[in-house]
Amino acid sequence: MIRKIKITIFMLLIAFFNITAFAGTKEDIYSKLKCCNCGKPFTPCVCVHAKEIKGYIDALLEVGLGKEEVFVKIAKKYTLDTIIDTALRETVEKKIITEAGENRPQIFIKPLSYNLGKISKRRGKLKLKVKLQNKGKEVLKITDLKTTCACTTIKLKIKRYASPAFSTEGATPGWEASIKPGGKGTLIIVTDLSHAHVHLGQMLRTVEIKSNDPLRSLIKVEFEAEIVK
Repeated sequence: MIRKIKITIFMLLIAFFNITAFAGTKEDIYSKLKCCNCGKPFTPCVCVHAKEIKGYIDALLEVGLGKEEVFVKIAKKYTLDTIIDTALRETVEKKIITEAGENRPQIFIKPLSYNLGKISKRRGKLKLKVKLQNKGKEVLKITDLKTTCACTTIKLKIKRYASPAFSTEGATPGWEASIKPGGKGTLIIVTDLSHAHVHLGQMLRTVEIKSNDPLRSLIKVEFEAEIVK
């Protein structure tokens, strides 16, 4: 009987230390991340995006992945920009480049932010064209295009091909567009200024581009304007 009690206590102690270590590992990982959607400190953030990343981290730790492996997975799924620790981000970037090799697809969009100045609401439509290029040596596959406001749509034009215009729900399941090495495309972003979500004053909108680039799987382009009468 005493032996069983000792075993039970021992097992409870092991479970307690495992839970403590697990929690400590999570907090250490959280401290090096940011919520790339809302920009708030990651640990206390409870937005949908932060909850998704935290759930992903839990699943990775539960299957026994170490911290470095977890950070690599996070970078691949949510981009390197999610990691705020500079030294760690550089280490993870080198590891991903080594894994992917020199022939990986490389999405290139520049600039990533635009200030369009004063725009009259009576203008009706605000159109922004953003150039995109594949600087890699493999085919770049664009797998999703998404906006953060129902007032805005985004589509991709590659030579004679033009995708449907997508909004907050993103691309339809199974959709993708390919850009050959060295090839270019144009993102056409349109905001309906008459939409109920567009008010007078400062307007900031974001669009998201997902691809098979192992380093930049998710890229965000922001544009702002001062909406006047």
